Amino acid sequence: MQMKKAGAVAFGALATVAVIGAPASAAVGNTAPEAKAQTMREVGGQFLGTSIARDGWGSPWGGPQQALAVVGTGSVANAAAWQICGSDAVAGVGVTLNASSPDTVLDGCTNANIWLKQDTTKPVIGALNDSAIAVASWQACGSAVGGGIAGTIAIQAPHTMLGGCDNSNIVIAGPGDNYTESATVATAKVKLTPAQKQQLKAAKMAAKRQRLANKLAGVGGNQTDVVRASFMAKKNNMLAAKHAVSHNAAAPKSMGDWGSPWDLEPQSLVSVGSGSAAQVASWQACGGTAVWGVGGVISSGSPNTVFGDCRNATVHITQDDPTAVISVLDNSSINVAPWQVCGSNTVAGVGLNASVQSPNTVFGGCHNADTIID
Repeated sequence: MQMKKAGAVAFGALATVAVIGAPASAAVGNTAPEAKAQTMREVGGQFLGTSIARDGWGSPWGGPQQALAVVGTGSVANAAAWQICGSDAVAGVGVTLNASSPDTVLDGCTNANIWLKQDTTKPVIGALNDSAIAVASWQACGSAVGGGIAGTIAIQAPHTMLGGCDNSNIVIAGPGDNYTESATVATAKVKLTPAQKQQLKAAKMAAKRQRLANKLAGVGGNQTDVVRASFMAKKNNMLAAKHAVSHNAAAPKSMGDWGSPWDLEPQSLVSVGSGSAAQVASWQACGGTAVWGVGGVISSGSPNTVFGDCRNATVHITQDDPTAVISVLDNSSINVAPWQVCGSNTVAGVGLNASVQSPNTVFGGCHNADTIID
């Protein structure tokens, strides 16, 4: 008997809690090891789970798992992605000759475009996660191009694109953003002038007054009823606001209102290049004639026409906070030699570019290396 008491003292408070919280069946005399283990589990659940959950806290082990070191997870790398779309082009060594053979595409042309979402759980040490790397993404779209060592000749061979041309555009979105076709395009944000801001504010106020008038008109009755309804609505709103303020001031904050101290998003200690984009030599010929290598381009009676926008090497990054304790080149963009020939005749290498009665027309905008980081 003395030995049992000594054992109880050795267990301390935990044994005392187990005896107090034990169910009646165990207290009566169920001394089997399985019953004791079940009793301890129930008591532990009451003190570690139920009481915390009642105040709005989750368990400290229920959060996302954080890796020690992660490199290149959720990333994309493109190398030498070449596209010849509705065009005459030499991409190697040789000659392209097109006579009276029009090239027509009834939709847009997309090449080496990347859309990523920064949804990887932050590791302790991370590098190049949710990142994009593109090297030598070339696109000839509705054009005549000499891109290697040789020549391109187009005679009465029009190139027509009934859509836009998109090459090596990169979007790295935040965790909550979803993919849409328009999201793959980085466009500049519109900044309103002070006068436009005033006009927008006045329009919002007018719309608000109109909604209130429509709501009051639905009450029915004469003008007196409408005025009385408006007065009563204002009075009720004031009373509700006063009650909410007094109630919030009087009521103490519970543990659930503050959130648990361990309910935090994992943060990296060191992060390098995560959520970033790097591009080298993203070239696009869109509705034009161009020499990119060594040789010549001759276009006679061969107009180049694009019914859409020309976009090359644009970047849009939505930063994912929180950042690491030590962060290097996260959510950044590096763009080297993004070349675009848009509705033009150009020699970008060594050679000759001759265009006779061959107009270049782009029914849209030309966007090259536009970058947005927000």
